[in-house]
Amino acid sequence: MKAPAAAARAVRWAALVCLLGAALAVLGFQLGLRGHHQAVNRATAFVTGTVVETGIGDEEDIRVRWRDEQGRERTQRFGVYESYEKGEGFAVRYDPHHPEDRAYPADPEESDTEDGYILGTFAGVLLPGLLALGLWVRLRWWRRAVRREPTTVEVVPLRGHFNAASSCWLRVGGNRWQMVMWDPALDGLAQPLAAEVHGDLRRRRRVAPVLAGGHPLVPCGRLRHKEPGGYLLEPWTGGGGELAEVLVVPAGAVMPTRSLWWRTPALWAGLGGLLGLGASVLFAHLGWVSVGYMGLAAPALGTAWAYNGGEP
Repeated sequence: MKAPAAAARAVRWAALVCLLGAALAVLGFQLGLRGHHQAVNRATAFVTGTVVETGIGDEEDIRVRWRDEQGRERTQRFGVYESYEKGEGFAVRYDPHHPEDRAYPADPEESDTEDGYILGTFAGVLLPGLLALGLWVRLRWWRRAVRREPTTVEVVPLRGHFNAASSCWLRVGGNRWQMVMWDPALDGLAQPLAAEVHGDLRRRRRVAPVLAGGHPLVPCGRLRHKEPGGYLLEPWTGGGGELAEVLVVPAGAVMPTRSLWWRTPALWAGLGGLLGLGASVLFAHLGWVSVGYMGLAAPALGTAWAYNGGEP
């Protein structure tokens, strides 16, 4: 069937974005782990320092002071698992050729940094994987819905406002509401319009609307039998409609058209990447690990936008 196949491609593309994010996250954290092991192997000089501060931050890190082979005093913060008292000794290893570089605990059990890379790798597989799995499950539910015989009903596109976000809704048959992913085919349609709806309108499972000409809309969430609470629903105005409602347009002026459909999700994904980069800087995990953080955050925000039927 043409409609489900076309919509399935859109869901598959979103799932591929999640899997790409997973690949970037795993690559970044694994390269970071490899670089960490190489740095630890270069740290062949050992010295016993003194704990000068404890209970730093939420992880209760410690700060240690020691002197290198040239007698220069150094101080560094360490993430640790054991509890240490102020004034207690703490064994440190560092690179004798570059003593100004980061030092590491001499005790191999104090592997807080290494464990962070390993957990990041697992998160890089788990989080985007769960997002892709959620998209796949939605696709399966959708295919199940479109196997049912369609019913031709009156459909009214609505814009739903929730805080600063805008989403797309359809009032189906007068007393049902279904959130859908934004689609440029909604712009410029006469309202109300007749559409084929696959699924059972008597139940609360999602239904799959198909516009005239076999153009599918991707459902988000279950079918509502009551007007969704928390949303301010208003008639769909299409591209440029919001500006036309608040501006006085001179005669002959043309309202700007809606931006390219992919621009907003790309901005959300870009924002996620910047947040991931900020997190890597905040936790002092730079280099390849930054790619891992960005690979986690970019598909998370981009897919969250799509999950909620975002409108550019």
